[in-house]
Amino acid sequence: MQLTNTTDRYQSFIQNMATATAAKTITTYQLDAINVVFTETPTQKEVLLISQTQNIAPEVIDFVLAELCHTTRENCDLVLTERLAEIVTPSVNRVAS
Repeated sequence: MQLTNTTDRYQSFIQNMATATAAKTITTYQLDAINVVFTETPTQKEVLLISQTQNIAPEVIDFVLAELCHTTRENCDLVLTERLAEIVTPSVNRVAS
């Protein structure tokens, strides 16, 4: 599996989302037939997986979480339907000591 960064293709969407949310990072990716939107706010990370043609398999969710959030499903809130997955995980703010 490979995530392909497609952020340049969705500049209008990203600009609209940036003005409407507290997101400090908004990045879009393509993973086969699945569109992935990654946003990060000061308090959480959110991943949205959307497919028009196929169900979103658990191993796809696991891969995306590992790649983008460096976590597992056990540490997330997950809303899952056949062709949509919304995943929210707390951001970890580390303070150097």
